[in-house]
Amino acid sequence: MNDNTDPNNTDFSKFNFIGNSNLVDQITALKKAQLINPAIKVWAIVLSPPKYLKTNNSVNNGGTLNAGVTNAYSEFGEFLYAHIKNLKDNGITVNYLSLMNEPDYPSSGIAYESAEFTTAQAQSVYTSTAGWLKTKLQSLSISVPVFASPDCIDVTHTGSYVSGLNASGNVSLFTTHQYLNSSAANFSSASSSAGAKGLYMTEWHAGFGMGTTPDELTAALDLVNKFHDAFRGGAKGWLYFEWGNPETNFGGLLYTPWGAPAVRKKNYYVFQQYTANLLNENYIPTTLTGITNFGADNVSAFTTSNKADIHVVNWNTDPQNRVRLYFGGNISTIRIYRTSATENNALIWSQDNVNQNYYDVDYAGKSFTTVRVTW
Repeated sequence: MNDNTDPNNTDFSKFNFIGNSNLVDQITALKKAQLINPAIKVWAIVLSPPKYLKTNNSVNNGGTLNAGVTNAYSEFGEFLYAHIKNLKDNGITVNYLSLMNEPDYPSSGIAYESAEFTTAQAQSVYTSTAGWLKTKLQSLSISVPVFASPDCIDVTHTGSYVSGLNASGNVSLFTTHQYLNSSAANFSSASSSAGAKGLYMTEWHAGFGMGTTPDELTAALDLVNKFHDAFRGGAKGWLYFEWGNPETNFGGLLYTPWGAPAVRKKNYYVFQQYTANLLNENYIPTTLTGITNFGADNVSAFTTSNKADIHVVNWNTDPQNRVRLYFGGNISTIRIYRTSATENNALIWSQDNVNQNYYDVDYAGKSFTTVRVTW
């Protein structure tokens, strides 16, 4: 229920912070993460307005914000303010905030926490709710989070929200999930719409859409292809959303069976292999030619002034041997890492004092290879 009818007079006793076990668990997990990395950034995503502000009177099964409720947008802001203040009282600062999760997905028939918003509705929320929240937080010296756009389930829908959200004046970056219509071309279109604010991929899990029992290695290679799609299309970054799960076919980084120790999956190793230097490198366009069944989406590369990582997926069951890679100048060292049916981010080759501008690399059948060089 609502705490009262005045959004500027918040009764915190009416908000269920302790009784909500999911919220308690999230705060506990965040505190544990802070012990490992005190500088960690927190990105919060609103799945649904509270039921007293919903058209279907439920946080589940879609519906949307009921603009007919008195002070609906400010009341929604108050709901968010109460949660942000509760997090601050628990030592947690919200650094980034998305006000909607998959607003483009018709979720009315599915019993999970969700809400649907058209472009016009999203613009109203980001104008009025975000504006009220910014003013309220500033008046109480609480840090105002960076507002991110709604996280669309389909990258092709992202561009339709850009104009309206820019008009709100409260969106600093654009985001998308990657479940539907992922391709370099579709990311390129969405990234172009996002412009200088950039497009960031914020959710995907390996094995999605690959059947009820996807092969673990196949799912892992598909995860790398999703990286390739996003970055080749101009994505600025990847907030990788993964989770452990007790189901073997779910595709998480961890397999967490009930009553048994957690087990790392192939997805963990390819993720580890791909992202080892990602925060310190810049994406560069790269092509591979003359290789059977290899196209643009089989490779991506990142570089700094003195090093580069070239990531290659070989979907073929047969190896592609002695593939010559040419570099922009003579390299000093080379390290080759591979995840395959028998290897997990394994260092399979290294050489120092190379002093040449090319190298011949073997790509095992059905594998993910990273070639790391320094100048």
